[in-house]
Amino acid sequence: MTRHFHTCLLLFIMLTVAQSNYAQKPVAKENLKQTKDEWLQSLPEKVRDSIVYKEWKEAQSAIEKKELVSAQARIDAALADPATTSLDLSYYPGMEIDPRVASLKKLRKITITKARKLNVDKLFDLLSKLPDLRVLVLNDGGYSALPSSVGNLTALDSFTFRNNNIKALPETFTKLKSLSYLCLEHNAYLYDDDLCERLKGMNVRTLDLSACGLLELNGKIGEVKSLQQLDLSVNDIKALPASFAQLSNLEVLSLRQNLSLNLVDVSKTLGGLPKLSALYLDQCGLASLPVEIGSLTGLKVLSLRENVLTSLPATFISLKNLEELYLGSPNNAFRLNVLQNLPPGFGGFSKLRILDLSGNQLASLGTDFNQLTELQWLDLSRNQLPGFPASLTSLTKLRFINLNRNRIAEIASGVSRLTQLDSLFLDGDFFNKADKKIKSLPDDLCQMKNLKKLTLKDNVIEKVPACIDGLSALVSLDLRGNLITLLPASFSKLQSLQVLDLKSNDLQGLPADFSNLHLTDLNVAMNLNADMSSMIAQISRIKTLRILDISYNNLTRAQAEPLISALPGCKIINVDYYNKEPLPGSTSQPSEQRQNRPILDDGPKRNK
Repeated sequence: MTRHFHTCLLLFIMLTVAQSNYAQKPVAKENLKQTKDEWLQSLPEKVRDSIVYKEWKEAQSAIEKKELVSAQARIDAALADPATTSLDLSYYPGMEIDPRVASLKKLRKITITKARKLNVDKLFDLLSKLPDLRVLVLNDGGYSALPSSVGNLTALDSFTFRNNNIKALPETFTKLKSLSYLCLEHNAYLYDDDLCERLKGMNVRTLDLSACGLLELNGKIGEVKSLQQLDLSVNDIKALPASFAQLSNLEVLSLRQNLSLNLVDVSKTLGGLPKLSALYLDQCGLASLPVEIGSLTGLKVLSLRENVLTSLPATFISLKNLEELYLGSPNNAFRLNVLQNLPPGFGGFSKLRILDLSGNQLASLGTDFNQLTELQWLDLSRNQLPGFPASLTSLTKLRFINLNRNRIAEIASGVSRLTQLDSLFLDGDFFNKADKKIKSLPDDLCQMKNLKKLTLKDNVIEKVPACIDGLSALVSLDLRGNLITLLPASFSKLQSLQVLDLKSNDLQGLPADFSNLHLTDLNVAMNLNADMSSMIAQISRIKTLRILDISYNNLTRAQAEPLISALPGCKIINVDYYNKEPLPGSTSQPSEQRQNRPILDDGPKRNK
């Protein structure tokens, strides 16, 4: 005991002396960090560790004080308005929340994430005093148990308890008769045999058990008759218990990222579910689909994204009720779905509205693709299509088409028949030869009066048609990486146009009335043959501009500086290979432009 005391005392004295010596030691300002590091390395290991730990503790303490002040300010704001219905106390650093929160009787939603010091017993005692609490989000706390007082939240409708460490639900959980949504995602110790026993007498309609380390489902799952949506993603489930077929109300099932899935047995089990309408099998490593998949005739949504499929079985076309089908792969995916052909009869999906075939190896669409007359959203990007499929011009309900990075050299005649089309993506593949890129735009394209987004990046287009003003609804146009020298005078009539990318062309100048446009985002970078003095004079009159990129045009300061005063509310980007010095009030960081630029939609976004 005495020796331990003397050791601690010696370390304390050494630490005090070391810090005192460092504080007194004159250090050049520009070498402060380097000198301190060298000084720390010269100290005994225990002394150095003590100093580093002390500094870390002081930094953590400062962060917690700041977070506490922020949380208290939110609580004070809520208390100032007794009608407050929602309160976010994320990153709360203390053990106990201000008890005055109990006075907010109209509070309907509380969100608390990453509040690892909270005493959950006291928290739920406080929450039980809120009679109207409907939604509780309690994530990322590392909590190992739920207190029995959770049963007092009888008005609760939605409970999200993600990324914690509970092993079971307390018996009192069954008192939450109003609970319809329960998320227990990433509670990796949740092997509770009584979980289904707790839920079977409740009214939970949506249950999330994703990333819970499940190797199998408890056989009692079939007794949870209320289930309508079940998420079992990111587990290692191989098969479903026989009782699963008793879930007569189940409509949506996600089995994403279950890499050991026996889809033959799963398909047989699911075939008996009368209401199952949506099935998600993304990232399951599926190299093929069993013929049994054709028995799921009630499906309206089927997602098979990011597998390793090379073909579809003939029975696949039995899924006649499909409205959404996802067979695509993400950008730059390696060795994922590589379908080369669509099965005969694919046109029989007469109810299909959304179809994702991106990132496959399709060179054709088959003879009956034009029968998909209900199709509204289509992604065929990153395939091997040799041309704009003529069959698409018959699908007049299409609103979105993505044909990026195929081998398309020309746009099909009759494209103007797509009168409902809102977005058309026809970017070329940068690495393709010129004969596999679009060289000219047909006048037919100009008749698409509802088109709002058009991208034609990385092609070899030399000329914009004079009828371009026919695209009266166009909001965003991307012509980056082409061979355009001049824009027609009619271009200035595109009064709806807000986003225009002309980077890396051969522009010589801009149309006379270009300043009549109402652009918010303009990129004219890397047009080395342009008369920049004239262009700058025109651009400086577009007072709606918020982002302007004039990089890589070898501009002198005298040429570019007028833009700063003329467009005070505009972020001007002027990066140059040879002149690294940015203009006053501008930025030399292209990444800032990308962060602020409006992003073109590339497809419907679906939640997990």
